[in-house]
Amino acid sequence: MQLESRKLLEDIRASAEFVLHVTQGKTLHNYQTDELLRPVVERHFEIIDEALNRLKKCDPQTVMLIDDYARPA
Repeated sequence: MQLESRKLLEDIRASAEFVLHVTQGKTLHNYQTDELLRPVVERHFEIIDEALNRLKKCDPQTVMLIDDYARPA
């Protein structure tokens, strides 16, 4: 696996872990009304999206593996 792919995968992992951390114990209402939480979570989803788009360009096989794994059985 290329170094760039590893970096992008780490960005995805770190952002996903952060979102899980800051939303732990929160409700949808908390998310909708918290003016600090909402933009932070949305920004990390943007980071994940950008990393996936870059990964798709440099390592499409890895993206296919992620896509296969994420699909419901």
